[in-house]
Amino acid sequence: MAGLNKVTVDDIDVKGKKVLVRVDFNVPMKDGVITNDNRIQAALPTIKKLVSEGGKVILCSHLGKPKNGPEAKFSLKAAAERLAELVAPTKVTFVPSDKVVDDSVKAAVDAMQDGEIIVLENTRFRGAEETKNGEEFSKELASLADVFVMDAFGSAHRAHASTAGVTKFVKTTAVGYLMQKEIQFLGNAVEDPVRPFVAILGGRGALFVRLNPRTPLVPQLGKKECCRPDPCRFPTIPFCGPAVRQFCASPAKNCRYGSSDGEPAQVFHGVNYEKMEYIG
Repeated sequence: MAGLNKVTVDDIDVKGKKVLVRVDFNVPMKDGVITNDNRIQAALPTIKKLVSEGGKVILCSHLGKPKNGPEAKFSLKAAAERLAELVAPTKVTFVPSDKVVDDSVKAAVDAMQDGEIIVLENTRFRGAEETKNGEEFSKELASLADVFVMDAFGSAHRAHASTAGVTKFVKTTAVGYLMQKEIQFLGNAVEDPVRPFVAILGGRGALFVRLNPRTPLVPQLGKKECCRPDPCRFPTIPFCGPAVRQFCASPAKNCRYGSSDGEPAQVFHGVNYEKMEYIG
């Protein structure tokens, strides 16, 4: 699509091919039951497109933060069952391997028919091999597929084996519809926003990465490049949630903040805290 500068699922031929799709099935759970399936719903356009084109669709995702190896409460079994309900009568098979990729998974993939779906187990069951972008795990995931599709926008900032490492070992890669939509929306919002417009930044992991001057989202949002009379894209950028800890970490500020996870705040050099104000 013009302006996206990315290969999308509309640009690739998947008929009869094994397509590994990184989705975001990190859904909220309570007592083993999904309490909100919005993230599964959001992945449906890409999944249905690939199925309708005759692809053999292999889905992988993380769920939560397993800290003690594989745990049943973090299994993607419930997500696979919900997906099966949403795409019926398409065949959906969940392969419960704590290794995510092993001989049982490879056999299941080899037995797939065009237009069928397999859901792999939680990629974080591989621990640091996933989160530290381990080459061996990346190769194992890539060995399952002819094509890789990235459609987990909420995890795209993480250089994990299932989001980044795998792309080194699959020849054909593309973005799905959810990634496409988010990239286009963010690009339009930053480059040519309809004013008045306010960028509100929050969240924990992604924002902390982007506050780092090595990946400077905040300076980009406030950049003085605009064809409109207003000299800045976003003269004021409110922060909310755990992101406030980054602001309060500056010794120049006098404010209190709490922590839900006990992680310390950090001060990133290059962020002008002196021009930030605390309201609360």
